[in-house]
Amino acid sequence: MVIDHQNTACGLGGVSVIAEFWHAPEHLTREGRYEKQPIDVNVAFLVSRPLATPFPVSHTRLQFHAIQMISFHLYLYGAGKGPLAASFETVESRLKQLDTLYFEPDGSFVLSRETGREQVFGMLYDAAGQLQYCDLRGNCGIKTWEVVRTAILGDEVAEHEVLLLPAQELQDLQSFESCLRKSAGN
Repeated sequence: MVIDHQNTACGLGGVSVIAEFWHAPEHLTREGRYEKQPIDVNVAFLVSRPLATPFPVSHTRLQFHAIQMISFHLYLYGAGKGPLAASFETVESRLKQLDTLYFEPDGSFVLSRETGREQVFGMLYDAAGQLQYCDLRGNCGIKTWEVVRTAILGDEVAEHEVLLLPAQELQDLQSFESCLRKSAGN
């Protein structure tokens, strides 16, 4: 595991490193005789910094797919920790339009991307005809975060606040996202 001190400063968790390997079996090259062939390796790294070659490689073709991951647990509020502007039904409709998202009628949802390496779990809480807040927990890249955030808030991101858990640190959404972008190097 790689710990990203910028993520920690933002109240976010550490950064995971995951590698997956697929290889071709030995190939029959002549009748009754096997010879090893070069292996194709697809490696997915979830890291906080640019990578050097992670291990010595010979006769191997590498394909890198790097995603700066952020881990978070937060409550998303409207202005002054008030309700969100959109209704439960509006947010439900926008979330259901996202690929790889499963939504339950009780307001819980999960988004899974990159074959499960990026996941966001959420719960919408409504009362008195308004969406009071959204509980979000996940491990994903900044682009996936922005997709989920936009589905919940629409294009209006000003004036919203986040309560980072478990630290219970209240931040405005723009400051929180600025910190995310700095930790991702964007």
